Amino acid sequence: MSLYKYRKETNPKLKKRNDIIVFDNVVSPYSNTIETVMSIITESNLENKLPFHESKDLIDVFHSVGFKTFWLSNQPPFGWAENLISSIGSKTTTQSFVNTLNNSSYESNLNASYDEKLFEPFAEALKDMSPKKFIVLHLMGSHLLYDKRYPKEFDVFKGKTEESQFIAQYDNSILYNDFVIDRLFHMMKSNSIKNTKQIASAIYLSDHGENVYDEDNTLGHHAVGTFPKSNVEIPLLVWLSPTFKMSDSTKVATMKSNKQKPFVSDDIFHTILDLNMIESPLLEKSRSLFNVEFNDKRIRVLSDGKDYDKKIRKN
Repeated sequence: MSLYKYRKETNPKLKKRNDIIVFDNVVSPYSNTIETVMSIITESNLENKLPFHESKDLIDVFHSVGFKTFWLSNQPPFGWAENLISSIGSKTTTQSFVNTLNNSSYESNLNASYDEKLFEPFAEALKDMSPKKFIVLHLMGSHLLYDKRYPKEFDVFKGKTEESQFIAQYDNSILYNDFVIDRLFHMMKSNSIKNTKQIASAIYLSDHGENVYDEDNTLGHHAVGTFPKSNVEIPLLVWLSPTFKMSDSTKVATMKSNKQKPFVSDDIFHTILDLNMIESPLLEKSRSLFNVEFNDKRIRVLSDGKDYDKKIRKN
């Protein structure tokens, strides 16, 4: 992402926005979708090691305080990488799975289902008249095969060798993702203009990173042993409505002051509760990136058993 100083211009739309906060020291706890998404959406983290099926999740909490919940997904509803995640999504009030032509995780990786298919169900969710809404969008993003993640008009970057072609295709998928995320933020902004009293926020993050010949001359994210940092370095972007900014300027100031502090995405559970001003015994303020009590001294020992920050200092 050129938003994070990548040499190619892959974020022309997001770079023009002056209404997002870019957090630039965030890593995922795992290097795969299942464990990372489950750690994002539940109270389970690397320290407490709670089994996912025994953990409270965000859908439970938002239901308990009267939110209508939505699960909008461009991932297939079934498959070895989807079943556990879909079991959480199935608890929401409303679900929309737009990638129904692919019947499994493997099949969906080999075929195209563009993330813009989520625009329509997202627009419908925004129109819903419920006073409190929690909406989850699960994108395909830039998963292998990269050339299946974007339509032909985003085939901008080219490569001459097999390796450079994979890199170019990955860059094109990031360029398309820039279009998708920018449009979703724009939809949020347009909705907030129409509903001036509405307090709204949006968080975008990746489940994990991708090693596209950045390290160890390898491709993908299913690393064995000590995985490379490119597998876990992820973006975290936040959009806030004008009403949100006016209603809680202290929170906004805290978010901006914390945007370079080290964070692991398995604490997004606490961060989202805090962002939505939900009071719960489950909320640990020291784990919320958006809180003045956030503990930035957490030692980031990821699922490979290695201290991430020590590892990158050595390199």
